[in-house]
Amino acid sequence: MARVFFFEKIILLTIAVCVMFLFSCKIASGVDLDPSSVHLISPKSSRKHVIQTLGNPSFTASDRNGVLSFYYVAERKRVPFVEFIRPQITKRTILKITFEQEDVVSNVSMKKYPNARFNPNPHIIPAIIQRIDGFFSRLASSKKGGR
Repeated sequence: MARVFFFEKIILLTIAVCVMFLFSCKIASGVDLDPSSVHLISPKSSRKHVIQTLGNPSFTASDRNGVLSFYYVAERKRVPFVEFIRPQITKRTILKITFEQEDVVSNVSMKKYPNARFNPNPHIIPAIIQRIDGFFSRLASSKKGGR
């Protein structure tokens, strides 16, 4: 009799754990890339217009020629109910806006990365965007001779 109750408890516990993982909550982080706002940005728009429409970028970068690029990063995460498990990124969308020398938009591109990490310049440093060890802290440590 006691053995039956033991197995019932194990089955109920297993079902509870499965339900917790199946119904984990999904959250969005980063910039809200509303399609109607993104469509307002077109080539020949000014940098001021981009900032007024989309807000401040997640980060900026410039290449060797001095061409400035804005990156807007939006992420969808699945956060399990259990605290010790890290949130898993299910979808990452990156909007890259490139400017010409006169602060005028020259190119707008949007890429979607399902479960992928993003590295804006793979030839220099590994740039993993995380809350704990972010892009800018890695950039600063690489210039000091670290990593």
